[in-house]
Amino acid sequence: MAFLAAPPTALFSPVSGVSARSRWPGATRRRAAGAGVGVGAPAGAGGLARAAPSSPGLPGLGRSSPATTTPGAPTTPRASASGGLSGTVLVVGASRGLGRLVVDALAAGRAAGRVSSDDGGDSGGGGGGAVAADLVIHATTRVHDTTDGGEDAAGGAGIGRSATDDGAVPLAAVADGVTVVDVREREEVAALLAATRPTVVISCVGGTTLDERRPDYIGNQNIIDAAVDTGVQRFVLVSAMGAGNSEDAVPFQAMDYMRSFFLDKSRAEMYLKESGLPHTIVRPGPLEDGPATGTAVVTESPTGYGGIVRADLADLLVGAAASPLATGKTFTAVDRTKVLLTSPYVRPLEFWEELPFTPFSLSG
Repeated sequence: MAFLAAPPTALFSPVSGVSARSRWPGATRRRAAGAGVGVGAPAGAGGLARAAPSSPGLPGLGRSSPATTTPGAPTTPRASASGGLSGTVLVVGASRGLGRLVVDALAAGRAAGRVSSDDGGDSGGGGGGAVAADLVIHATTRVHDTTDGGEDAAGGAGIGRSATDDGAVPLAAVADGVTVVDVREREEVAALLAATRPTVVISCVGGTTLDERRPDYIGNQNIIDAAVDTGVQRFVLVSAMGAGNSEDAVPFQAMDYMRSFFLDKSRAEMYLKESGLPHTIVRPGPLEDGPATGTAVVTESPTGYGGIVRADLADLLVGAAASPLATGKTFTAVDRTKVLLTSPYVRPLEFWEELPFTPFSLSG
């Protein structure tokens, strides 16, 4: 029972409450289908340097294809009715960790012509459909992420490096385009989506409890508004167990310590749901490093608490983006071998016990 003595952050590692609209007074929000009342954009953070490389129309844009730089209607299609990804996928928050692994998963799927193993049944695995050979992958990094050597985020040592290869592969060598952007700045985000015209957005934006201005709500709010304006047709949001109606599934120690963090995640979820965008919300539990295990699942149950390896979560996010079955869904993501029961006390699920939830198959 050593985990009971661990600090709250050991029980829940940040990835990224559920309040009424009255908690966010004062401004309007654009919706995909008409105008609605919602949350205004907080003032942006200043004093952050911008990347030097640029392409026409978008400061900081690195390597790109015509689809990522030419304004106009979104490329077609994104997630087709039969499942699959094509067009342009924008991964926001790919400096390192989860977002970077999502880029790797997209690139691997594009090379192999499929998202991940599609074994059907109740495995809850990636599945979902094929990744087109002409898929365009665009990624963003955080402007305040720097390296010891002061190299830029697109190719510097440590930033944007693959977590699966000892940091040997720079992000710019995998993605078709890389942009340094502060998602807390509304104008920067709007310019990014106007230039790249993505068909699918996967937001891995998140901060820590020590960040003065976490991007979990502010940043996602800006991305969602820009997605509405540019006609994005699928938005995948990485939230967290503890947000929304999943509060009771999280150990109370973590809830007490990270309440403001979960509130930001909950507000981002609600903002996305009310935007009118076709969307999928994924709430992982504590994130772990390591190679993919293939034992992670998604479930519509809000009670499936437990750890998950980032590489597995990345595969599930790509599978959700490619699967029409995931549209409008809110999932919990967890490794089925690491499930924790949190009531009446925290304990691991024993091997002879059945899962306390039903896995959801993204492949039908």
